[in-house]
Amino acid sequence: MQERIDLLNKFKGTYDWIESNNKIWVKALVAIKILMVSSSFLLVFSVFLAEIFQMNFFISWEKSALFIVVTMSSFIDTPSILYHKYIYDHKTKIKDSNLSNDQLEALNSDLKSTLDRISRKIASKWYLTVLLVVILIAALYTILMEGNPEVWNWMKYPVVAFYAFTVIEFFGNRYRLTNNISRAEELI
Repeated sequence: MQERIDLLNKFKGTYDWIESNNKIWVKALVAIKILMVSSSFLLVFSVFLAEIFQMNFFISWEKSALFIVVTMSSFIDTPSILYHKYIYDHKTKIKDSNLSNDQLEALNSDLKSTLDRISRKIASKWYLTVLLVVILIAALYTILMEGNPEVWNWMKYPVVAFYAFTVIEFFGNRYRLTNNISRAEELI
């Protein structure tokens, strides 16, 4: 069991301070972060659909560059807090368990590969990095050149691709992590 706890303790990310704080504040932060990201995502998606179907929306695609860049930065960061919450909750449940490392060997190996995958920074995910850089350059060009939306109009599909890749990766990692955690907690 100590080997599993050591693996969980090695996971480092943006929200390492979670373990030293009150659980109520952590739940509140997670709820606020999810609310912010989901509402921002819905707004971006609404702007995208309004542009595709040529409907009027309170913000047009041409004027959404800064909003989308800010939303994307928040979108990149959000999975980390959720992973930390899952890991923190799991550590509190297993810390007093008496299971041997032999019983958890396969699960620990799977957990290590999952945590390594989750810990990779965005720079190591070349497809997200390329999309992010292209979108950021186009957004900065649109913002700084005031009134030249042609470049930004080409960014609709890369923005959707960025969100799609990020969401798919998050749910895949979340499934692997929660599945491993639930299988380990069944043994307790």
